Amino acid sequence: MRRTLPAFALVLAALAVALPAAARDRPGLTFDLGIGASVQPDYPGASSYRVGPTGSFGFRELVLPGGFGLGTASTRPVEPGFGPRGALRYMRARKASDHPELAGLDAVKASLELGLGLVWVTEHFRAFAETRYGVIGHGGWAGDLGADLIWRHGERTVLHLGPRAAFGDGRFTRTYFGVTPDEAAASALAGTGLAAFRPRSGLVSVGLELGLHHAFGSAWGLEGAISWNRLQRDAALSPITAQGARDQWGVRLILTRRFTFGR
Repeated sequence: MRRTLPAFALVLAALAVALPAAARDRPGLTFDLGIGASVQPDYPGASSYRVGPTGSFGFRELVLPGGFGLGTASTRPVEPGFGPRGALRYMRARKASDHPELAGLDAVKASLELGLGLVWVTEHFRAFAETRYGVIGHGGWAGDLGADLIWRHGERTVLHLGPRAAFGDGRFTRTYFGVTPDEAAASALAGTGLAAFRPRSGLVSVGLELGLHHAFGSAWGLEGAISWNRLQRDAALSPITAQGARDQWGVRLILTRRFTFGR
């Protein structure tokens, strides 16, 4: 997987560059930024939850000099089409001092993942793939695949429901699900007794997401979702998960604002 995910990133980038260009009138950039709140597990594999801030970024349209571009600046939520999108994820820090069940484990720094995705949307279906790199924090690769059935209510409201699958390379899985021999020894002294465990790359979780997109007008919007994911393979077998739970639930609510430059 350490080779597969970077290769996947290169394929996505190549496809994005190779997408057919459409003639546009003026150069410019349109994107959505969002800020909100979420309820998520304290750390991957945890059974406890925390409320915290969250955000989103959505690429809409890029028009280059000469009138060629990608995407669409339509104000409809989940606009049909095929093209690239930005991908980012923030993962909170994990400290054993905050979680007695992890006594003996080293702290895990907060991570920021940035990447690229491709999405295909019709009136009633959506499919996407994305890959991200931990530019801050874990320094590994992670990726997601997903598909949705879409219900539209007028031009402003969209509901979606569909499966999700998450992947990670060895560096990612070792960061969040691994226990080194030194950590296992420290855990034994602390009384938690976590066995040494070196997870492999591959499938991390599968699940479902139910979500809502609503546009208040041409600039503002609201996004919300409820998700359930079940850890798989080595992520499920980790001693860290054994102290917590395989089932990982999440809720998020985000207010979005569209920005346009140069158009």
